[in-house]
Parts: sequence; structure tokens; C-alpha cells
Amino acid sequence: MAEALVSLVLKQLASFTYQQIEHEWSLVSSVEEKVDSLCGNLEDIQMVLVDADRRQICEATVKRWLNKLKAVSYEIDTAVDEWNAAITLRSDLKLFDKVCVFTLPCLHRNHVHRPGLRRRVVSKTDKLNEKLNKIFNEKERYTFKTTPHPIECECRQKSTSFVDVSKVCGRDVEKKILIDKLLVSRYDESNQITRREHDIIPLVGMGGIGKTALAQLVYNDEKVNKHFNLKIWVCVSDTFDEITIASQICVALKVKDVHKLVELDSLLNQIKEKIEGKKFLLVLDDVWTEDDRKWEPLEESLKNGDKGSKVLVTTRKEQVAIMMKVKKDNIISIKQLEEDVCLNIFNQLAFLNVESQKQLIGIGQKIAQKCKGLPLVAKSLGSLVRFKKPTAKHWNEVLDSKLWELGDQVENEVFVPFLLSYYDLPPLEKRCLLYCSIFPKDYEIDRVELIQLWMSQGYLSSSEEDERKGIDCFENLATRTFFQDFKTDEEENIIRCKMHDIVHDFVLFLTKNDCFNSVMSRKNDEMNLLRAKVFHCTLLLESEEHVVPSSLYSKRNLRTLSIVGKLRSIKWALLLKLRCLRTLNLSGCLSERSRIPKDIDKLILLRYLNLSNNRWLQLPKTLGNLFNLQTLKLEENNGWLPKEIGKLVNLRHLYLGYCHCKFPKELGKLTGLQTLESQHFNNLVVNKMGKVFQS
Repeated sequence: MAEALVSLVLKQLASFTYQQIEHEWSLVSSVEEKVDSLCGNLEDIQMVLVDADRRQICEATVKRWLNKLKAVSYEIDTAVDEWNAAITLRSDLKLFDKVCVFTLPCLHRNHVHRPGLRRRVVSKTDKLNEKLNKIFNEKERYTFKTTPHPIECECRQKSTSFVDVSKVCGRDVEKKILIDKLLVSRYDESNQITRREHDIIPLVGMGGIGKTALAQLVYNDEKVNKHFNLKIWVCVSDTFDEITIASQICVALKVKDVHKLVELDSLLNQIKEKIEGKKFLLVLDDVWTEDDRKWEPLEESLKNGDKGSKVLVTTRKEQVAIMMKVKKDNIISIKQLEEDVCLNIFNQLAFLNVESQKQLIGIGQKIAQKCKGLPLVAKSLGSLVRFKKPTAKHWNEVLDSKLWELGDQVENEVFVPFLLSYYDLPPLEKRCLLYCSIFPKDYEIDRVELIQLWMSQGYLSSSEEDERKGIDCFENLATRTFFQDFKTDEEENIIRCKMHDIVHDFVLFLTKNDCFNSVMSRKNDEMNLLRAKVFHCTLLLESEEHVVPSSLYSKRNLRTLSIVGKLRSIKWALLLKLRCLRTLNLSGCLSERSRIPKDIDKLILLRYLNLSNNRWLQLPKTLGNLFNLQTLKLEENNGWLPKEIGKLVNLRHLYLGYCHCKFPKELGKLTGLQTLESQHFNNLVVNKMGKVFQS
């Protein structure tokens, strides 16, 4: 939260000083004093943020104070980025001549020269210092406890592997019942199959209780594999989008050219055809909708399956089972685990790297009692103490934490153990975890992509050393159970993962004033977006009839914009006024033969741009003016690749995929390129390809 952001801003101010030295450009002493004053105030405020972050959970006035601090911190961060951009441009006026001179206030030609930029910096630092001084003085009324400055990269105990504690501890009874229901057909009194040829079996239980884990285990059971001709797994999550669900089923059924099927009827007809006469198992994981109008067309398409076909549903709501007209004896309620089972899960993680000591076992038992029968919480707490020193003092700090007293003061009591783990993280890992709030629920997170997104926000600088730091950060978050469902490469390195939906809810809870992540078909979402003062925004569009909400264009401080779904139209003139954007993801959401406007270079602070999966996308020459760009994704595009791409001096990662455009020889000028991924190179990720293009 605020602590992580302030730490980042201090890092950015330090980078501004470095930029001056690197480009042999120094500020006059009065400006240096003002920048130093900003740093001094932030450092003093930083010392109370550990206490403030904890107190804001139940003290509204502290929360408001922190929100003011975050707003100013974002302003400082943006100002520093502008100043650094101006210094870079001044060092290469040829580049400046080709960049829109009105892109940012400080990038007017007169301001890029030393006197103009100095005046700009003086004026801006005066305003920022004035705002920060008010916040600094206000903190005195809260009598915060002070904490020494956090260490960004502290030495941590490393795990030998990413432990996958048994996912179904204590679920033997439920497992047997579920397998029995899957393998046995249901007949009515006349020994005839009921109206539908498939049974629906809901697993109902609270979040974090292990519904999905149990379903996964049974889904991969040998007897189940032999029993069914077809098996299909679909993650549903918050929104029950019939087209998306039907499309995922078609992909699993290996329907050809699924991407060309855009109408629900055509998708459902393909499902009917593919499952006809076959015994199938369909898992719908994490269903929330109680709207039978969304469910009935899909269910109708499933009636072509053979007798004994099953639909397994996981849900937190019994009303979902009622909506699906499921008989009560077919519902499996997942209850909390017994205390000794939670203790077993906790111990497997807590004592992974240390010997079981008598005094620690006793404390561990008391900690495990706080798991409330939830395996996810047991894993979280076990991982937490695993990173503590194996002493009674450090384990008792977890047991006696005042956070346990919050209870129902937080939105979800299950969040308390995750708060303990969150507060135990260093600032870098905190801000990297919070940024994961931009992902939709059940999103499969690619490790490389995530690190590039962190870099785009300035959490990591564009160096190989910091990319390595990003990998370490990712792995530390994984070992603390913030990530799960790992997919690994041949060397057992994690390459993809997901966040449990409870962890995702927790991260959204921490960032609800900074991040807007929502399905735009819901009532009041447009109004909520209008009222929110957001810095990161993910919009999930349920149909092609949607446009970008007009209220979004007013968010001039927006730093991340990701749109998931197909857009009917986009108002580029308004979008390009969001000059603070560092990350822009428009993958697969633009209409065919869309044209990126020439003034795309107004987004001069952009570091990550994803335009993949937009066929025949026309790219302007001015794309080459985005000199801050670090990652550019153009996969599955057939448009023209402008030769001006060779001007992207900071580009490190270029993804072309099945892009069929000709590669200009100017690619050879991208000497900083670390990744060039294209099907033209036999699916290889090619490192430092610049020299190859030059030859």
C-alpha cells in the first residue's frame, strides 16, 4: 500500500539524480535543495508507514491520510518520469525533433533546454513540497509509532522447492462420495434415465476450503479417466459469460477455427455435435451466477451426451445449485477441516527447512487453531513462519499479533492471515504483489510477462540485474502461497501460475482505492468508475457491443489500462490524453483493420504496449517515437512493421509470433534487445538478435 509506493518514489527521485550525472546535466543548488526536501519529507513519513498501514484497516481517518499521501506520491513519480524524459531528449535533440513537442508539459522545446527545465522543476517541486508538508504536519495528530527505514532486499531463507502440500488432506470421505457419484448413472423409478442425459453435481463450500483442489484430484483420478470419453475443465469465476464458456468448451473439444465462431448459437451447435453419443465430464469451476437465463442455453447443448455424462460444479453459493435444478442428495457440501488436519498441513510447511523443536510445536498448534478449518489459511500461516527465525520469540510474534483482533473489522475474516504475510514482505515484494490486482480472477499469470509489467511501472529498472531481482521476487511470493497452480519448465522453474480466488480478493481489498478491476456489464460499474480515483484499470467486456466507458477518459493519472474483450469502438483522441500511462494492453480487443493513430507518441511515458491478436493492425511510423518503450507485443498481427521501430532505443523485449509482415533491417539497431520471439525463428526465443540483423 502506501509504504510500498513511497519506497518506489524515493527510488525514482534517486534515479533523477543519476540521470543528471549520466547526461552531464546538473541542477542549480536551489533546485537540488527542493528535491532534497522532497526526499527528506518522504523519508520521515516513511518511518511511520508500517504503523499507518496496519491502522488504516480499522481507522477511517488514517486511511484518508494515506490516500492523500498516495495521491501526492503518484504525482511525484510522474513528475520525475517527465523530468527524466526531458533530460534524455535534451541529450539527443535529433530524437526530440521527431517527438511531439507538446506531449508533456515539460517537453516543450523551450523547456527541454536547461533554463526552461530548471524553471519547470523549481515550480513543480515547490507545489509538491507544499502538498507534502501539509501531509507531513497532519501525521502528528495520529501519534504513529516509528519504524526504521525498511531494507529493500533483505536476506531470506530460501526454499529447496515449491512445496505442494497434499491438496486434499482430510477429504477422503468427500472424495469417495464424489467419485461414486461420477461413476454411477442415475435412473428414475422406471429404470429410465432422467430427462437430461447428464447429472449435475455441485461442490458447495466457502472460499479457501479446497473445492477446486478436490475437483482437480478427482478429475485426474485413474478410474474417472477410464470412465469418460471426454473431459473438459472451464474456469468460470465472477462473470458467467456464455460465449466465453462455450468457446472454452469448444477449444477443449478441438473444434476447428474456434476464433471464427463469434455467435453463441454457432458455438453451442458445435458442442452438441462434438459430444453426441459420448460420455463426458464437464467441470465448471467457481460458478457465481444465479441467473438461469445464462445457464439454460448451455445446458440444452449438453443433452446430446451419452447416458452417465456428468457436470461437476464448484461454487460458494447453494443458490447456484438451486438455479441448476439439482436434487438435494446430489449436492456435496464441503465442510471445514478438522483441527489436526490443519495442523498437519501447517507443520509440513512450517518445518520444511528446520527441525521440529518442542517449544515450536506447541506454538504451531496454537497458530494452527486460527486456521478455522481452511487449508489455504493453514498453508499461508505455515509459509509465513517458515520465513521467520525458528525461535519461540519470532513465532509468538505471529501468534500474538494484534491483527488477529481485527476479526470482522476487515471485509473478510480469512484476510487476516494474509495480512500477516503481507506485512512481513519487504517493500519491493509488497508493491509487486499489489500490482497483481490488475489481473482478472483465474488469470494464468506468465512469469516473464509479470516481470515486464513490474518493470513498466518502475518497480524494477531495465537492467539484467533487476530482471533477476524480479525473478527472485516472484519466487518469494510463490513460496509464501500468494501464487498456486504452478506450471514449470524442464528445469523445474515456474513459468506460469494463478492466484487463488481468495488471494485475488485479498489483493483487490488492499488496492480498492488504486485499482479498478471489473466486468463492465454490471449495474453501477460505470458510476463506480466515475467516482473512483484509480491509477490502474482492467475492464472486462462481456460482449462486442461495449465501448470504453466515457468516465475512463477522465482518469488523467491512470498508469495502467488493460482491456479484456472485444471493443465496438475506442475514442483514441480521448485515450491519448491519458499521458501518465506506463502500461497499455489492447490485446485482441480492436476491430479488424484498425489503425493506430499517428499521435500515439503522445503516450511518451509508455513502457509496455501489447497490441497482439488484432489482425491487420496498421501501425504508424510514430510508434518509433515511444523511446521509453521496453516491451512491445505484436503477435498474430499481419500489419506493416514500420522501419522506425529501429528508433526504440530502450526496447528489450519484442514479440512478433505469427506476424507475417516483413522485418525491416532497422531492427538491427535495437542493440539492447534481449528477447525477439517469432515463429519465423522456429519458435525460439532469440537473445540479442540485433547483430544477426546487422549481418
